[in-house]
Amino acid sequence: MPHCTHIGMTVTTGPALSTISAAPNVPYSARRPAPGGRSSLRRVIIVDSAVPSYSAESPTLILADHLARSGAAVDVLPGIDVLPDVTPSGWIRLDGLPPSPRVPRPDAVELHSPDLVIGMSGPDGDAGAAARLAARTGARLLVVVTGLELPVPPHVLGALRTCDRITVPAESFRRTITSRGVEDSRVEVLPTWSQSVPSWLDRSDARRRLGWPERACIAVHSGPIGPDSGLESVVQAGGLVDSDCVIAVTGSGPLRPTIAALAAKVPNVLVPGPMDAEQRALTHVAADVLLVTEPMTSPQLTAPLELARCLSAGRPVVAAAPACGTLAAVLAQTGGAGLVVPPDEPTGLAGALLTLRADPSHRVAMGLAAISYATSRLSRDVVLSRFDLVLDAALSVGDDPA
Repeated sequence: MPHCTHIGMTVTTGPALSTISAAPNVPYSARRPAPGGRSSLRRVIIVDSAVPSYSAESPTLILADHLARSGAAVDVLPGIDVLPDVTPSGWIRLDGLPPSPRVPRPDAVELHSPDLVIGMSGPDGDAGAAARLAARTGARLLVVVTGLELPVPPHVLGALRTCDRITVPAESFRRTITSRGVEDSRVEVLPTWSQSVPSWLDRSDARRRLGWPERACIAVHSGPIGPDSGLESVVQAGGLVDSDCVIAVTGSGPLRPTIAALAAKVPNVLVPGPMDAEQRALTHVAADVLLVTEPMTSPQLTAPLELARCLSAGRPVVAAAPACGTLAAVLAQTGGAGLVVPPDEPTGLAGALLTLRADPSHRVAMGLAAISYATSRLSRDVVLSRFDLVLDAALSVGDDPA
């Protein structure tokens, strides 16, 4: 089977999936027998968000590449392409993968009869689109949950209650969906993987390349800057630390101009300009401490991707997060890699940073715990090996043990 992956794009036209969209609904009980495990898996369709965005660490891209390298023909569609009232799109190559000799045509049988549909379900609820496609084609359905809208929409719950297997990034996700009628035995916690620049690169050199002060104790926040990021209190904490302690806010998002304006009034807070991928990676190397935030209340559950990156960098982590939240639960499993302070309390955050600045040996111990946890639990190879076990379980649902 050739190594091939395609992504459907809504900017072009073509009837490649019109047969799927027009096909009658098929009850979930009518799914055809599993193809006999991964070795016999031939056709996979991954249904992504309605308006997908791909990066080097995109779970969709990584899973598509992993399955393709195992010998499956993999197609990736935006969720909008499987709605029955939308004309399906044409196809383009997925950048970064080897060229494929397969060029789908409207009569391409493999597109109309996948063995497996994988739904990438974020807060916008794409599990529903994947479930419709699986029902129409009789394929097995695996849903990879990366985020949940709260309360969980009924059409998403319907998909989760009937799919063959579900992966979630943390126990808080499992509790949320099982409390709403999803069978616990079909849910597997699969941590968010991360590939980070190795922490043994030279910290001083990274700071020189970024133009950051070389002798200060620098705490870096590199997550998204959105309405629920809690960064106003992070900036306020910068006004409560000593002059040799600096907070750098390096992420991007719609509230970045607002945070930059607040930081301009605080001498100990940096908000650097836009960065490329290499510079963003260097910020973790340059840091003494890494910051993550989680609001007390949020309309969403989101995967702690930024925490995974921080732990992979081998630096101590300070989380401004509720004690009952996802970040605190993950950090409790790391063997001492992080400190948790209440969200939206600048005094507590400033105190934690000053305590770590004064104790370099403690920072080293926390960083070692972080890299140990990340290596054993969060590396891409480890997580994909666990994903393969979930995949086997999804493909064997309903098999006769005899």
